[in-house]
Amino acid sequence: MATVLLVIGILTPAAADAAAAPAAAEVGTTVKMADLAQFRPGNIISDADFYNSSSMSEAEIQAFLESKVASCRSGYTCLKDYTITTRSIAADPMCAAYSGGGVERASTIIYKVARACGINPQVLLVMLQKEQGLVTTTAPSAWNYRAAMGQGCPDTAACDEYYTGFFNQVYGGARQMKRYSNPPGTSNYFTWYAPGKTWNIQYSPTASCGSAPVYIENQATANLYYYTPYQPNAASLAAGYGEGDSCSSYGNRNFYQYFRDWFAPRWDPNAPIGNLESVQSIPGAFVVSGWAADPNTSDSIAVHVYVDGVGVAVTADLERADVGAAYPALGARHGFSVTVPVAADGTSTICMYGINVGAGGNSQIGCKQASSMTGSPIGVVEATTGGDGSVTVSGWALDPDTTAPVTLQITVGTTTTTTTADRQRTDVAGAFPAYGSAHGFGQTIA
Repeated sequence: MATVLLVIGILTPAAADAAAAPAAAEVGTTVKMADLAQFRPGNIISDADFYNSSSMSEAEIQAFLESKVASCRSGYTCLKDYTITTRSIAADPMCAAYSGGGVERASTIIYKVARACGINPQVLLVMLQKEQGLVTTTAPSAWNYRAAMGQGCPDTAACDEYYTGFFNQVYGGARQMKRYSNPPGTSNYFTWYAPGKTWNIQYSPTASCGSAPVYIENQATANLYYYTPYQPNAASLAAGYGEGDSCSSYGNRNFYQYFRDWFAPRWDPNAPIGNLESVQSIPGAFVVSGWAADPNTSDSIAVHVYVDGVGVAVTADLERADVGAAYPALGARHGFSVTVPVAADGTSTICMYGINVGAGGNSQIGCKQASSMTGSPIGVVEATTGGDGSVTVSGWALDPDTTAPVTLQITVGTTTTTTTADRQRTDVAGAFPAYGSAHGFGQTIA
């Protein structure tokens, strides 16, 4: 039999013209310096800032720590140089799995915990500072690290030994911050500082110092009161970073002040709020879901979702009973789920913007990173069998951008035949479960 050239080409559909991306969302105003005259006990930090887990890279966290302490006092280990052995922790409703088990730097732990639990690493840095002064101290004690975040350390009792140690403190504190929002898979336990309601909040642990009503505007502020259940009094606010009077408390004042001094967050109480909850990779696209609402209306608002700068618009109008319960005045029709095409191979950055209605400006609600399922078609020619004046070719092929069967061009010598790789192949489905089993082919070319 004569030798012939066999060429198989996989035909991919022509790319559709990209729709024009929505106009870039404008973010709200920025406060450059902390001004305690602006302190609002019902809105200490926005949800967008609190849950922005991608605000800093690991390298940026390390550089920030180094910028706060030039050198440690002899005999001490500052936070910028601190390391500790961590452990792996399985995923739960609050946090994704944490992969540990080795010696890790403090900056690595802060970064990985922030990503796992969906909490802004800047929030964790501020918590470490306002609880133990760990970010700026040049002479930290062993106790400072053992109680680093104040997790399990109430003002009125000794610390819970279960949470002692730097890693346990950072992970446990971030996990607890997420638990306060009663995420799916947990009970509706934390309700006594629920957003959208007015609560009497004490000025200090001393009951005789009194309390004052506070309307809690968002979940992030509720989280801070669950963690530290006191608001600053007038003397505390007048003192800046200093001491007020015998009835002053400083935890939430210092959180507000450090966060603004260090990270200059957006401050627009009229801007949309929400949460970028999930980014799921599917062949050729991402499924992005969450919720968004505007404080000035109960109507559903527009959301812009960008994948590596390419955007699509969607209306956040899906029923979300949990959002309605947290924000009764805004109603429940504020959820969304949208499929957004992959922009490029590799890791993509997905960002969500709430589009403002009325007063205020558009707000970046959150960003996440995810690996895309895209690329050039793949496959295997498993067998070629010669017959009387013919060749039979078999194998499998798929396109990473779609679950649909792909079209093949098979060339034997000068003869080209087009076929579809749509035969059932359970072994292919086992190797590539997201793509299904209809990717086999067998074609005889005469």
